[in-house]
Amino acid sequence: MVTPTTPEKAERVHCRVTPQNKAILKKAAALSGQDLTSFITAATVERAMEVIKQHERIVLSQEDAKFFLETLENPPEPSDKLKAAAAEYIKNYVAEPTPSDNPA
Repeated sequence: MVTPTTPEKAERVHCRVTPQNKAILKKAAALSGQDLTSFITAATVERAMEVIKQHERIVLSQEDAKFFLETLENPPEPSDKLKAAAAEYIKNYVAEPTPSDNPA
């Protein structure tokens, strides 16, 4: 368990880079006043967070957003196919109510 007085143990990540890329990384780390490990960690975590954010967010145009909200507020009637699928789901996965489920 990590407490405020015990730092979290760091895990090791290995990667190979070309000598040219290593030189670029070392120069950038030096220019930013960081050691190579700190620079690479900060840069990769920042990029990873950007990628995650891009994949967790849905961006809609104003027209699409309006359509989405209107559909939520006024959903269409379910089709026969959807009704059949719901009935099949209930039949197979929803437990039958027991007398204890309906206290009188």
